[in-house]
Amino acid sequence: QGVVAVIHSVLPVLDHFDLALCQPCADPAASGIIEGVKVIRGELIKALEAHGVKIINPQPNSEFDPNRHAAISQMPAEGVHPGHISQVFQIGYELDERVIRSAKVAVAPSAD
Repeated sequence: QGVVAVIHSVLPVLDHFDLALCQPCADPAASGIIEGVKVIRGELIKALEAHGVKIINPQPNSEFDPNRHAAISQMPAEGVHPGHISQVFQIGYELDERVIRSAKVAVAPSAD
């Protein structure tokens, strides 16, 4: 499907925006640039949402759903139940209830 191919080609751009925005920046002069990057990322997300794309970004202690999440590691976290999501490494995306890319997550190990 053409729409899915376009979404797949845009996802790395969003990933790069997210990586850039996670970097610490102590330079006050750069704050305007950072705010501009946030606005551009937000507009790109709005454009995708206008065409039915939704973000998969589970919160810590959310129930792990193998249909929407890809567990790439086990990681304990305070207050997170075993088998639940302890950290999100990369958000996922869906189009009209169809997962385009699963969210990459860590899951709290069982208490065995």
